[in-house]
Amino acid sequence: MRAHCIRTRRVIAITCAALATVTSKAADVTWDNGSANFTWDNVSLNWSGAAWNNAAGDGAVFGASGVGAINVAMPVFADSLSFTVDGYSLAGPGSINIMAGSSTQTTGVVNVAAGATAGISAGINSALGFQKIGTGTLKLSGVNNFAGPGVPLVSNGLLRTDVLIGGSFGTLAGGTLVAENATALPSNTRVSIGNGYLDIGSNNVTLSELIFTNQNPPAPWNPILNANNGVIGSGTLRVLGDINVIGVTGNNAGNTIASNFDLGGGTQVIRMGLTSSIGLSSALMFTGSISNGSLLKTIGVTTAGVPGSIDGLGLFGNNTYAGATILNSGTSVATGTNASTSIKIAGIPAGPAGGSFSLQGANGSFQSATLIEAYAGGSFILDNNAAIGASGNNQPNIPAAQNNDRIRDDATMKLRDGTFIYRGRTTEAASETFGALDIVGGHNTFNITPNGTGGTATVTIAGDLTLGNRATLQVTGTTLSAAGKVFVNGALPAADSTDILPRIVGSSDFLSYNGTTGLTPFTGYSLDFNTPGTNVAITAASTVASSVTINALKRTGAFTTTIDAGQTLGISSGMMLNTSGTGTFSGGTIAFGSTPGVFFSGTNVINSAITGSDGLINANSTTTLAGDLSGLSGTIATYNGTTSLATNSFAGPLSVRAGTLNINTSQIGAGLGAITLGVSQNDANLVGLVPTLNFSGAGANAVIDRDIIVDNGALTSAGAALGFSTVTRLSPLSNATGSQSITGDITLYSPVNLQGGGGSGSGSTNFTGDVSGPSRFIIPNGRAAFSGSVSNDGGFLIGNSGFTAQVTFTGTGSGSGPITLLGGNSSFVRYENGALPGGTITTRIGSGVPSLIPLENSTLNNTISIQGDTIANVGAGITAEWAGPLTGGSLLTKTGDGVLFMSSGSSTHGGTIDVTTGTLRVDGLLPSTIIAVAGGAVLEGTGTASGNIVVSSGGTISPGSSIGVFNTGGLTLAGTLRAEVDLNNGGAPQADLLEVTGTVTVASAVLNLLLSDLPAYIVNESYLLVANDGADAVIGAFGSIIGLPGGYFATIDYAFAGTDSLGRTGDGNDIAVLLTPEPSSLLLLGAAGAMCVMRRRR
Repeated sequence: MRAHCIRTRRVIAITCAALATVTSKAADVTWDNGSANFTWDNVSLNWSGAAWNNAAGDGAVFGASGVGAINVAMPVFADSLSFTVDGYSLAGPGSINIMAGSSTQTTGVVNVAAGATAGISAGINSALGFQKIGTGTLKLSGVNNFAGPGVPLVSNGLLRTDVLIGGSFGTLAGGTLVAENATALPSNTRVSIGNGYLDIGSNNVTLSELIFTNQNPPAPWNPILNANNGVIGSGTLRVLGDINVIGVTGNNAGNTIASNFDLGGGTQVIRMGLTSSIGLSSALMFTGSISNGSLLKTIGVTTAGVPGSIDGLGLFGNNTYAGATILNSGTSVATGTNASTSIKIAGIPAGPAGGSFSLQGANGSFQSATLIEAYAGGSFILDNNAAIGASGNNQPNIPAAQNNDRIRDDATMKLRDGTFIYRGRTTEAASETFGALDIVGGHNTFNITPNGTGGTATVTIAGDLTLGNRATLQVTGTTLSAAGKVFVNGALPAADSTDILPRIVGSSDFLSYNGTTGLTPFTGYSLDFNTPGTNVAITAASTVASSVTINALKRTGAFTTTIDAGQTLGISSGMMLNTSGTGTFSGGTIAFGSTPGVFFSGTNVINSAITGSDGLINANSTTTLAGDLSGLSGTIATYNGTTSLATNSFAGPLSVRAGTLNINTSQIGAGLGAITLGVSQNDANLVGLVPTLNFSGAGANAVIDRDIIVDNGALTSAGAALGFSTVTRLSPLSNATGSQSITGDITLYSPVNLQGGGGSGSGSTNFTGDVSGPSRFIIPNGRAAFSGSVSNDGGFLIGNSGFTAQVTFTGTGSGSGPITLLGGNSSFVRYENGALPGGTITTRIGSGVPSLIPLENSTLNNTISIQGDTIANVGAGITAEWAGPLTGGSLLTKTGDGVLFMSSGSSTHGGTIDVTTGTLRVDGLLPSTIIAVAGGAVLEGTGTASGNIVVSSGGTISPGSSIGVFNTGGLTLAGTLRAEVDLNNGGAPQADLLEVTGTVTVASAVLNLLLSDLPAYIVNESYLLVANDGADAVIGAFGSIIGLPGGYFATIDYAFAGTDSLGRTGDGNDIAVLLTPEPSSLLLLGAAGAMCVMRRRR
């Protein structure tokens, strides 16, 4: 076995050669078939004139000599394989086992050169990963086993693979890996494809997971393979777990599953990552047939392993699965026939078309879908005018084609904050019929677009068009009621006395309905405010000189409408449509009565007072409310627009579905209504829009005294946590400018993200109310403080790579909410005693190392999991007890002059602990691999630190916090052993003891003897100080002894074999000190065994 030196953050002056015997270095060994028997064993001289060495960890190279069928006669062990020419096959009763070694190709790599094909029917066993590279072809047909911890594909290690084709980064060619039977890739195998193909042939292959790393630049479409990268073959692939497409920068394109695909009777989860490069519908393309189940596309991860945005999906085959099709965000298309019985689209905008699903080409259709839902920003598109692909493109070539029957004539379409788009083919008469249109809630869009000269587009709703409570609809199209027509054969919302439909508008007009022209723009406007009860259209500045009530108001242009003092402009329908420019209203009062005021499109600045009993709806405008709102009751709701509240006169509730609410002044007063963010109807697998509450405009020292309720539906997406970019957002003032206080309670029914404060300056967003609910609080950057009760079950996710997140807890923590702290730029969590919730505290490294900082004497009972390098900074005068288990395997660095106290007896931490300053006290179990104590630092305790202890010069190890027994692993001592001996004034004495399990090395260290309760006289008392297990001798000796009072003489015995004054017995390789009275100040060091270097015998 090769020797390995453990590397830590500290230099240890012990050479690797002193710890192990070095074997010969592994290397590449080339096959030459020197024995002419085509046999791979450990006897035949077929490897560069020698036999194969199974213990060396060599790389096996198959070159131009000895090409042919090789018999693997026994289990052979190799670091890697490389086939540089065509014509090799490896078969036989033996197996090929991947071991950690050293070779050109690196561990687990199989290289097949360009133009070469190699076959392996011998069994392959690798727990270290199996990576196919090179542009050649590798055929596997044996009984293989690739189970192991997996090769990490993302920087936090949470996404791993067993078999790689190509690489996980860069542009490494992968060629083709052929599975010649169903068992060549066992069903527990995770397969990753970067740049190349997995060819399953005609086989039915089941994998555990399938991952696309987007490692290749987009390749031209191969019409023969029906792919340009990914899985090919005429067989059927099934994936038991998730399909992941990792979002990277620059290469999100060209991933294909060209084989048939079996959903397994359940729901196949496809996680599509997106960072800065957008693949759209080419990010993952299914060109074979999908069968047997349901399909769910949702949020994926970036190369950092954290959730990002969502890319698109292409369904290019004719699919027979009858379950649901659920697509979250990204730009997705279908060009084949589909048997899915329902479609659901949701869309956080990502890419040119946002979150959309388009049926196009001659065959793109869903004739079995009885329910089509476009929710949370999602767009459902019937596009007869778009083509896909062209020569050199990375997608199949799908010409545009008119299809007048893409969806069922009786299908129900539901929109909730969603969009339906219909596009006709250029110059053709395009039409589509579906069963019913249900506008469930929020603001929604229906767009109809004929194309080209003479082109028409007609959409017929065979049943009813229903409009939910307070829902709004905008029907757009430049030729609505002419070349573009929308007919409703069933019932519509009842038109008012002027014949316009409630809360339904067009691009630039209110709408009526006509049996010949369908939904039709209204034209019978009054041009001033002189005729009550009419619909008014104004295009220039005007004045309301006396109170009047009109039906609806349309305005066009940038100008001011003045309402004279004491006068009221009543709008009985509540509808205000701004087609262009900024519309300013000043003076007087706008009265909506018992109907909600609704703002459609454009920009409005309303300095007038507003009254009404059913609140306001900002459907999709940019509206500033700066007047007196004390006469307004009900809810001010923001749908898909931006509302700026520049007054403290409104006491009612506020809500945001999808847009932004800017609070530009402090909100202070008794009984102020809550702010509700989100749409609670979003279900568990739906990634909602990102409603935003922005209070930065309120300025420094602002106070927001309203409760905040976050309820955007989903807590996760298909079980995966939502990333900070996909959840409800709070936008605070920059910390460089000042602080703000949120004094209301926070209730989290879904996640919330506080982002934008930054780490500069001294400002903070201060939450003084209680935080509760089932979901989590995410703070990727900024400075925040929580001084109220914190009990939300979802806990906190703090920090992100490249950001600064500094969060302080000084209130009362309860419940079991976890805290995850990600490293960034000087990110930390500070806490007072009892201020943190009780769940696991997990730390992970990012662009920097995160810190945990206690602010006072405190006890944490939480499990603390060190998943990345972490700093524990305990200030002077503070003792911070971590009473819960310490787990994980990464570096923990103790800084600060205070005491970090580990008292748990169930810790499993397997990493290194660096004690750079202050004291680490261990009274429980701490199995960390190495504890390194720097100069000036102290390690003490009465527990067990079972790893190796390295005390540098100037550092101290001290059993007990006064007198006690401390159990350790191996000890390398170049610093100070502080040993207390209580002589009890001549009574029964006590003394410290180090119990060492491992090698004891003393490198000119200092023995600091602390004698207390000295009697008047003692006679030759001995005390065992270091109990060294086994029979290995102590290496080295102390260089000095300090702390002895005058008149005492000390002798150190490094091979103590007697019984000390406490009845503790040495077995010949222990360290003891003999104390005797002596008038002389001479200090002698025992010579017995002082320089013994014999290694312990096992």
